[in-house]
Amino acid sequence: MDAFTHVITGSILAQLPQCQRAQNRHNSNNRIQVSWQKRAVIGSLAAILPDIDYLLFWFNPLDFLAYWHRAETHSMILAPVWAYLLSWLVIKFSLVRNVKLVFSIVFICLLSHIFIDSLTVFGTQWFAPFSDLQIKWNLLFVIDPYFTLSLIFSGILLYFLRSNSRKYWVLLLPCSYLALVIFIKIQLVEKLSPEAIEGQTISMLPQPFSPFYWQLLVEHDQKIQQAYLKYKTDPLASTLSSLFGIKDYSDYFNQITHLHWQTSDNPSYLNNQSPEIYQAWTQPEFKAFNDFSHYPIFIGKTQTADISCYWFSDLRYHWPGIIPAFRYASCRDGNNQWRIKRLKYFSNISQTI
Repeated sequence: MDAFTHVITGSILAQLPQCQRAQNRHNSNNRIQVSWQKRAVIGSLAAILPDIDYLLFWFNPLDFLAYWHRAETHSMILAPVWAYLLSWLVIKFSLVRNVKLVFSIVFICLLSHIFIDSLTVFGTQWFAPFSDLQIKWNLLFVIDPYFTLSLIFSGILLYFLRSNSRKYWVLLLPCSYLALVIFIKIQLVEKLSPEAIEGQTISMLPQPFSPFYWQLLVEHDQKIQQAYLKYKTDPLASTLSSLFGIKDYSDYFNQITHLHWQTSDNPSYLNNQSPEIYQAWTQPEFKAFNDFSHYPIFIGKTQTADISCYWFSDLRYHWPGIIPAFRYASCRDGNNQWRIKRLKYFSNISQTI
């Protein structure tokens, strides 16, 4: 999920833990107070901390995507360790001395980051470093304006209710939105024809700008079928997509009874049909992209006098009207040596680095 949403979530959750009672025999009812602003700062820092793993991107972008991102820094098992370290830093370099309260805020906000990231399609390794199992619920796109707005409204309401015992009710709004998304997804799955899904592996993935727009992926006989569907037309999504230069965005999506299917070959099974592509896909140097991809496809070949590159992508990150984000190539030079290239995010295929 985007950093702004994490920050808003942390600033909200930081207001909820109760203050520790002061151990003062002269005034045992006093509480060690921490201001609303300080709570918000501490909570925001804790909620964004797991994404410190982005620093590893510059060492090796592909290994970062495949193995390092959303791993140890996003681990439920290691969360108490990170909470302890950040709490120690907060107490050491600030005037806040309420140790239990600071730890509670930091720990809750760290967990919120892990939980929210698990709502997306990327996958979060809750049990790292002991397991690389990825928890992902495929409910929210990484930038969901509705979810973020629900949190902003909750934060505004909490500001006025921060001394009220009913302040916990502000969480009802974002939770209700998640319930709505689950309801929509269930409704769409129930409308799928039994013939389309019987015996197949299917995924329904959230798409940009709206909870009403989804991508349907079906694995079938070594091929992958893809379609974009909608629960209903969303005017806000049309407005937002226009701001990003995407025309007629809603037209890419169809009602579930009128889906437009596209079929792609899974490169893992192209050893007979396309030996060159299969060879590029199975190079040891390209294993990280193999491990990263859930729905891999071959998207094209570029060739010069010195090098031939076979480009691959993952359908999880193919969004209507938007250039795919993650595209990597397995390239063979004139000496028959293989190496990896990647495209900059949202760049044309000729702009390799």
